[in-house]
Amino acid sequence: MNPKTTASAAPRPEAGDGWVRKCDVDDYLGRCLPIPTQVVSYEEFYPLPQTRSQQAVEHHLLEMGGRQAAPLGMDRRRFLRSACGMATAFAALNKVFGDYFTVEAAEMSEPAARPPERCSNREGGGKP
Repeated sequence: MNPKTTASAAPRPEAGDGWVRKCDVDDYLGRCLPIPTQVVSYEEFYPLPQTRSQQAVEHHLLEMGGRQAAPLGMDRRRFLRSACGMATAFAALNKVFGDYFTVEAAEMSEPAARPPERCSNREGGGKP
């Protein structure tokens, strides 16, 4: 089953003035992700299609989210709305673009897990 094309219980979105709101399409298709995986439009222009990298992030995020949600007794949508879902989104971005985000495995699978309080950037600066 493809979550991008399988309808949910939400009503089919209707076009108004030639446009359909992205949030309505996401609700209809049940793909509410914690990060955007494509450019959207404010109705001033038609948005660009998803790039291969954006498609890969979305694919990994949906696959990882489904796999991580099951042991926690959650559906994927609820999982992706949690802190674990956000950590999983960072891990999906890392999988496609390289290691830009520090994500511990426990952050993706244990809702109470979080790293010690810290604030740092990639160059090693910041507060300890």
